[in-house]
Amino acid sequence: MSRHLGLTVVAAALVVACADTQTETPPSEPDSAEGVFGVAAPAVGGIPSVITLTPVTPTQNNERAIREVDVMDQFGLAFSPREMFVPVGRPVPFTNSEAALAHNVHIRSMDRGSDVFNDDANSGETLNFEFPEEGGYDVSCDTHPGMTAFVFATDAPYFVFADQGGGFSLTGIPEGEYTLRVWNPNVERRSEQRVIVGTGPTEVPMPTSR
Repeated sequence: MSRHLGLTVVAAALVVACADTQTETPPSEPDSAEGVFGVAAPAVGGIPSVITLTPVTPTQNNERAIREVDVMDQFGLAFSPREMFVPVGRPVPFTNSEAALAHNVHIRSMDRGSDVFNDDANSGETLNFEFPEEGGYDVSCDTHPGMTAFVFATDAPYFVFADQGGGFSLTGIPEGEYTLRVWNPNVERRSEQRVIVGTGPTEVPMPTSR
């Protein structure tokens, strides 16, 4: 059976970094320099762990960090970006910038194991899709099987993709109590726990899967 990797969470003075492919910056405060970082479960099949942080008592300073919806393009026989965070319930554009090449946008919910969207995208066309609920989504092109991408939909104000080994840094977090969730393609490696973000280092052991 799989086991959780250890996760060490430490307060630090940095800036929110979500991923190489996408960076979201939550509202900043002069005294909001704390954050968390550590090592979660490693990627499965190239799909990384996702770490989200939600305040136990939401305030106006902890509003959803996704202010603008990014576009996922199809160009050069690839999706760009390959990994992307999207807000739940808001239209996300999928474009085809190939000069004269038709594509397809096929979206599958990894949590439900079912298709949620499948439509053709001609050259210059834009398709819009609202992700119905939080979770991981596999994106592919039926016309070109080598084209794949990963989308994670969330309403959490703070979030980040871990690297392939599970390492992550999620910073710029105001002091307070949060719910930290780790999502992984392997359900046995998912977890949820309370985290206190303050001015000193805080170690948060991950539960062991059975």
